[in-house]
Amino acid sequence: MKKLLFIFLSILITFTACKKYQDGPSFTLYPKKYRLARGWVIDKVFENGVDKTTEYKNLYCNFSWYIDKLQNYILSYTAYNTLPYSEMGTWKFSNNKTHLLFSNNDVNALPTISNDWTIYRLTVKEFWIETTNSLGVNVEMHLTH
Repeated sequence: MKKLLFIFLSILITFTACKKYQDGPSFTLYPKKYRLARGWVIDKVFENGVDKTTEYKNLYCNFSWYIDKLQNYILSYTAYNTLPYSEMGTWKFSNNKTHLLFSNNDVNALPTISNDWTIYRLTVKEFWIETTNSLGVNVEMHLTH
């Protein structure tokens, strides 16, 4: 029994010492695709480290970003609570599953979501990502399920 406990603890320590994302989780039994595939809403947004959550929630009213296991996504919101917007596309992991790449299916649509995001936290309830937009602004989004 002690040998089995030792093996289990050794495996647990190995997994927790090698976490993939900067802000965790340290250990999970859920695969990355399973944790990602769900509906997400804005919790917090930072631009160059400054909290812009209120501005984003006012601009992107009813923001919803659904990501599925088949590598599709649907993004929708109502700009300033007056102009509805919806976007569909595909996604994939890159850089050893530390980045997400998004491709909008509508070539005529204005891209709302950056193409390349770095993942900092991915749990079944939290999804933290960061990108630098076309204006050179660092955008960090904390999304919740």
